[in-house]
Amino acid sequence: MIRHILIQGETQETIVPDACPDILRIVDVCAQAFPSRWEVREGQATVIGLIQASVLYMPENDTVLSHMDIRLPFSVQVDMDKLRSDSILEVCTRLRH
Repeated sequence: MIRHILIQGETQETIVPDACPDILRIVDVCAQAFPSRWEVREGQATVIGLIQASVLYMPENDTVLSHMDIRLPFSVQVDMDKLRSDSILEVCTRLRH
């Protein structure tokens, strides 16, 4: 068994829709990663998926909290000499913020 841990940062600027109030301060973020496709080739593994996040924020000019849902695509590629095309890939995602 080959075990590999990869830490990768993802960022994306998001435009607040006109129907939502502008953000003064972000209070909390809750997110989960959903791998949707993975592939193993000789010496390389690739995982593609989507991060679904909900942002709780304090809007400008208001005292009531608002929230906005965001989707962020991600892809990860790992090069490892010992991987073969018939290797079994087990993917476990964790998010930190």
